[in-house]
Amino acid sequence: MWLRLVLAAAFYGIASMAAAQSFDCAKARTRVEKMVCADRAIAELDEYLGRYHAAARAEITGAEACLQSDLQERLAILAKDRSATFRARGYAATNSKGQLFFEPSRCVFLHRLPAAHGEPVVQDAEQQMEQVRRKVVSQGTVCADPDRPCPGFKANELSFSIATPFKFDRGRDKSQPFYAVILKSAPICSLADAERMRAQKVFPRAKVFLHRYFCEDFGDKVTYANVNEKSGFVAVYAGDSAAAAELSLALAKTSGYPDANIRRLEVIVVYQIE
Repeated sequence: MWLRLVLAAAFYGIASMAAAQSFDCAKARTRVEKMVCADRAIAELDEYLGRYHAAARAEITGAEACLQSDLQERLAILAKDRSATFRARGYAATNSKGQLFFEPSRCVFLHRLPAAHGEPVVQDAEQQMEQVRRKVVSQGTVCADPDRPCPGFKANELSFSIATPFKFDRGRDKSQPFYAVILKSAPICSLADAERMRAQKVFPRAKVFLHRYFCEDFGDKVTYANVNEKSGFVAVYAGDSAAAAELSLALAKTSGYPDANIRRLEVIVVYQIE
């Protein structure tokens, strides 16, 4: 569990923090002390944070400056937890003797590593964010009826059912695979939506979609698997079987699309996570 020292200090409204049992509640005088003693949940959290501070002071050499705490010496016994390791992350500097030390004004946070066999693997915030960006969740089937699209998509996009709402917990959602017939290709953003609307008249019962990934800033967040994201195209949904796709391909070739071809696709929604 991450422990952000700045957040902890802000929560209590004081620059330094004592553990719940670092003072006698019967002798509580200040507003903060009385608040801690009056609320069991806060008292337990206060003690928990106090143990982190004390244990870290005992276990980490050179990081004491990051532990701005007024813990009483009698709490030292709480710091003898040998089943866990502690690590302070921040910015190191070198003094005149060539020794490394933490800069107190640039401390970031302190965290406790769970007991594990071997060297624990710790990810920083950027690594965790990168994992979120790369996470892809498979959702439902596409909404192939042009008159009944799934919500949340633009008219030029092939929509699909998303059962799990997006909560900044992943970078992409993708649909179940399907067949499509690529009717026309061109450099990305060069095809007008009129091309899609013209093709929709040829295929009135199957959704025709236009790939315009990032053509309008972040407004176009839909792309497709098994395609070049830098290539624009007009395509029509061609079913979930190769046989159905062949029928759509034959209709396309006799309707003014001689270069039409079948492609196995998945719709992908790309979320912007910062």
